[in-house]
Amino acid sequence: MMPDMADEQPDELVILVHGTFAGDKERRDEGDRWWQRGSSAWRALAKTLPKGTRLPDGQLFHWSGANTQSKRLAASMDLLTDLLALERQGIRYHLVGHSHGGSVIWEALVSAQIMATQREIADPVWERLTEREPGPMIPWQPTSDPEAMAFSEAGAASWAERQKRKRMLPELLSLAQLPGLRSVTTVGTPFLRFLPEPAFLRYQGWRSSRFSLADDGTLRRHRVVRSLMNWGVPISLLGGALGISSFLAVTYHFFILWPYLGSFVLAGFFYAQAERTDLANSLVARERAWRQVFARFSDRWLGLWAPTDEAIRVLQTAAYPKPPEYVWLCTPHTERESKNIPKAKRDLELPVRLNSKMSELKGFVPATRAGRTFSPVFATGRLAFNMLVGPLVSRLASNALHESVQGNDVFNTALVYASPWPLPLADLPPGLPDDLAERLDRHADEQAARLGPEFRDVVAYAALADLPLAEFRKWLKMSKLPVDRALLHTGYFDDPDVLALISLHIERHMANPPRGGKARAAASPKLTAWLDQNAMEVAARLADFRTRVPD
Repeated sequence: MMPDMADEQPDELVILVHGTFAGDKERRDEGDRWWQRGSSAWRALAKTLPKGTRLPDGQLFHWSGANTQSKRLAASMDLLTDLLALERQGIRYHLVGHSHGGSVIWEALVSAQIMATQREIADPVWERLTEREPGPMIPWQPTSDPEAMAFSEAGAASWAERQKRKRMLPELLSLAQLPGLRSVTTVGTPFLRFLPEPAFLRYQGWRSSRFSLADDGTLRRHRVVRSLMNWGVPISLLGGALGISSFLAVTYHFFILWPYLGSFVLAGFFYAQAERTDLANSLVARERAWRQVFARFSDRWLGLWAPTDEAIRVLQTAAYPKPPEYVWLCTPHTERESKNIPKAKRDLELPVRLNSKMSELKGFVPATRAGRTFSPVFATGRLAFNMLVGPLVSRLASNALHESVQGNDVFNTALVYASPWPLPLADLPPGLPDDLAERLDRHADEQAARLGPEFRDVVAYAALADLPLAEFRKWLKMSKLPVDRALLHTGYFDDPDVLALISLHIERHMANPPRGGKARAAASPKLTAWLDQNAMEVAARLADFRTRVPD
């Protein structure tokens, strides 16, 4: 992204990151979406931004916008790669994300923090940043043996790659500190926190009394279990192989073979547990990095959100009901009160049941002898299905629906927190001035009221045309009915005060603020005062959190 921006002018760059379902499948930079060049929001933001900053002139940042955690994580790695490229060029920048675009931004910052802490560059970032980097001279010795020549070339290439990584690692780790990042603004962002669920080893799960995000205790236990699993896999495989070889050499009694075949099953179990341990370990490491990132960038972060934001409220409903306080989860398990956290019940009690069939209705349907004869058998089957199978299908469908809403496609994890803050603390300060939040809410209600008659006309037309559900969806999309206008979540950038807050925040954190900055602040005294109060609230909450949960 944007390799040619540094050559045009030294202005600080404002990078826009869209949210879920807001991407462009054709990856067009121009369009009517808020983040696309030429849209009404783009034009209004360009006029509002302070002197010395600008929106991108080159290629914009694109990601799929799919509602899955894996796609958001993949997009964050792409964004981080682009940010490191800007760091190489010495370009300062500001990040503005809407909805899950804010999640993509924060996940990129978390990945940068982890790379700097672990002193290791992630493979996707490495491959993109070094694809044009020249490597060192390869010490290759010619040979006449084709197999030896191929092995020698492969070994030399591997050696060259290791040398290149070793040579470039200090530079990339320095860039991973992101010194060019001036500010971060998230608008209507639901920050989602996925934690490992308990599996065979309950202590790995977040509901365990020994699980904690505070210290290295959980990570140490993960490493110990991972080592045991690493030994368990080859030992089990070796036992199974020796057993089969003994079976083939000595006897052919199959009852002797079964225990050795079980060794292969045991090896698969050990391997699966090792993978789960790795996943739990990575999630815990990322969670701790989230706190470190907030401590580093909280003074440059502005979170804008309305209390009636539909996306945030829906995801909070879909998260774990009444989770424990985040501070409690970040406290060492030896220093906190023990709690029994039950598994969440996600049953929507869907009507999955079999009803009895009508076999006789005097005067209308003739009686069926076969139906009366076999009705006890059918009744027994229906009873068993309604008592056993139906409730199970309802629970499975309910869990699948909740995970679909959450975008949770990470194996064996649970969405524990959904918060408009990167730290899911209780009793958060308001995310917008009260009058601005009320105006956004009122505007969404007005748009919904105007949309009602239009939507009824569309439904009536579809009913008269006898369109099936799939065709109706396609036709509704083609009709370009502005459904998103009725949502507050998608209406932030239509309000000039929201754009003014973003611009004032960017201006405050520029490396060289323009001379007219004080005049701009004086022109918006209410917004300026709210920004001051919000900054103090964020600093106070962080200070209180760090006194209760020291690093």
